[in-house]
Amino acid sequence: MSPARYLLWLLIPPAAISIPLSFLFIGQVVRLSRVGAATVVLLLMAIYAVVALLYVRALLPRVRAVEKALGSGQDASRAMSDALVATERASLIGFSATGVAFVAAATFLVMPSLLGASYFVIAALLTVFSGIAWAYAAGKHQLVRAAQRASSTRYLGREFPVGRKIATVFIGSFIIAAAVLIALISSRTATALEQLAIASSADRFDRVYETANLLARVDPTVLDDLRQYIPAGYALHLIQKNGRVTSTRDPLIAPEVRAIQRMGSGDSTAFVSPHVVKFARLKDGSILVLGIPWEPYRNIPVQITLYTVIIALITTLVFTLATYFLARDVTTPAGLVSARVGIVLAVGIAGIRRLHEREARRLTVDEHRSDREIGAVLAVRRRPFEVEAEVGQTLRRLV
Repeated sequence: MSPARYLLWLLIPPAAISIPLSFLFIGQVVRLSRVGAATVVLLLMAIYAVVALLYVRALLPRVRAVEKALGSGQDASRAMSDALVATERASLIGFSATGVAFVAAATFLVMPSLLGASYFVIAALLTVFSGIAWAYAAGKHQLVRAAQRASSTRYLGREFPVGRKIATVFIGSFIIAAAVLIALISSRTATALEQLAIASSADRFDRVYETANLLARVDPTVLDDLRQYIPAGYALHLIQKNGRVTSTRDPLIAPEVRAIQRMGSGDSTAFVSPHVVKFARLKDGSILVLGIPWEPYRNIPVQITLYTVIIALITTLVFTLATYFLARDVTTPAGLVSARVGIVLAVGIAGIRRLHEREARRLTVDEHRSDREIGAVLAVRRRPFEVEAEVGQTLRRLV
């Protein structure tokens, strides 16, 4: 087992899948500029870069110890167990820490708001969850393949029942998928309503703009006269060539002003903005901005999001209960060893004598044997049985 191959197999597949997915999600819910898009991509790549450094430091010595034990013909059980435990811990710590750093940095650099932070949390979960889950599965798979070179190996670390693994993967994946769906519905609904509000105010803006453009020079005092052409609730803003901003109400914030100055003409759908605005450059070089009231539309995305959250919570509850009870069926010894002795070989346990004990709640294999004079004595220890069955199925041979 090559240490370099082990580390690359932990990193490259999840990075190739999760980074494009996370970026695609952010691109759908956040209006990214070229700089913003590059920032998000670099931050996502930085997650795996930092985790790679952690893997090299924490896992490389343990993987080399496994290779050394296998090469010398020694018992590699302890080395393999330590390598798998270290892989689990390194992935959990590395991805969790870098995920938090990604959310903080992306929120500060790209969309500094609570809404932006919520979007970046979901994007981080897409990357972090897939990275951790893949690290466990890929690490275990490679160690199991390497164990085939040894005559006898066993796992000496902490045991996790199969049911808990099933619940973690399926329920975790479903919750993240529900969060992505809720964010997409909310964002796309808000964008569609913003476009509707801007389109419905286009005639008003054109009248005000044409009137202002007749003047050789538009100064802040002219805004009071132009207000007569717009209904109550609308606002007018004038951004002069020197950067001075005059507003009739609800002033623009600095990032909005910079975005408007950069574009010259357009509307707020082209950048992240707390206001709904339409703007155009006048012939004197200043920019006239019309602030469009958002109050009639504000609660619609919230209501749609609320209904989606309720449906997602109900579905999550049903899915969780179903996963829990199905996982119990999978991990119960009586479910694995039903009414036939032949099932024992199907789960990969050759030592029938290890199953001579009586199961506490149901009939055991011994109760269904043809020679019933061979009875049961003690209570089955479920966890060792589950581990042996899982090892047998994973190795695809008898244990």
